[in-house]
Amino acid sequence: MSRLYAFGSNGSGQLGVGHFDDISQPELCKLRSTDTQNGSLSNIRQNTLTDTRFCKIVAGGNHTLALTRASNAFAAGHNADGRCGLPISAKHDCEFQLLEEMGSSSGHKFFPISDIAATWEASFFVNNHGSVWTCGTGSKGELGLGPEVTNSKNLSKIFDVKDVTRGDSICSISASISHIILLTDTGDAYGWGTCRKGQLGDDLIKEKIVWRPTKLTLAFKARQVVTGREFTFFVGENGEQQLFGKSKHLPHSLNLTVEDSNLCDTQFELLQAGWSSIYCLSGTKGQRAMRAWGRNDRGQQPPESLPVVEAIAAGSEHCIASTAKGEVIAWGWGEHGNCGTSTDQRDSVAGWYNNIPLPFSGDWSVDTIAAGCATSFILARNEGSS
Repeated sequence: MSRLYAFGSNGSGQLGVGHFDDISQPELCKLRSTDTQNGSLSNIRQNTLTDTRFCKIVAGGNHTLALTRASNAFAAGHNADGRCGLPISAKHDCEFQLLEEMGSSSGHKFFPISDIAATWEASFFVNNHGSVWTCGTGSKGELGLGPEVTNSKNLSKIFDVKDVTRGDSICSISASISHIILLTDTGDAYGWGTCRKGQLGDDLIKEKIVWRPTKLTLAFKARQVVTGREFTFFVGENGEQQLFGKSKHLPHSLNLTVEDSNLCDTQFELLQAGWSSIYCLSGTKGQRAMRAWGRNDRGQQPPESLPVVEAIAAGSEHCIASTAKGEVIAWGWGEHGNCGTSTDQRDSVAGWYNNIPLPFSGDWSVDTIAAGCATSFILARNEGSS
């Protein structure tokens, strides 16, 4: 059994906790489904789930998407332009609502969902059929629907891997405020959205905006990618690294050199990026080391007193982590409570970290953490239940 908790910015109900107030301590998220008890998922679409854990949570400026390992997608927050993938008339947007077949213009081809991403005002869904769908608003080409198309109130397909290559599948999607990167399992990268700062490579800077998914020029086959506000960072299958963009907060030549080879085998939580920072967690369980590069005017960089952490999640300008002791800590810009209750006069947690009080105990433990635009999320799992 799993429960999702959230804290931070919530003016549009994007935390999914049932109200619209910012909060500095975790509250239980409310999940709208056919059968909900205490925030736990069961019998969704009349099917009993054997795994109710969320595997990925992403956030735009005022909306949040959450994906379960059983390929169920939920959305909460602002939806006046359809960015949540829900009907415009959908109510209870301060609760997480399950995306149903009616949310798609071609339902039988849209589900199941395998990956998600979000820009400031738009959402992206990858399905098991190898296609990418979008909805919401994007004035800088984020939607990928062609020149000058800046809104899609209904889910629209923008990319199908079968149209560009044979035998490939989509292995990941990553997005920041206004650009998106797609990786295939053979290491090719496609991108679209704003590119004025070189986010999509130097050869596309002159375009300023890329309106449709376009294959990017890389020096190697990409295995992993993270995106920041004005940069994109790729890691290759043999540990190669390439930084796109002109971010003034990152060194021109970024090198994530580590003593072991774990970087090539990283999973979702080990390489993260905020708007202006990159975080890398390497090493074995109980002995992991964290490195970071980027902006630090609000304490975005990890403090020297950081304990051993097992997972990290980078938000817009803050970071949360789960420790080897099963605790959750946070640091960075915490203006909306997303770093806990204690902040300095600039609403930052700079030079230290906050221990986040966990609203569970006993058989419950931290399973997954995530962070968005001044938002933080904790997924708890009951080890004593099936």
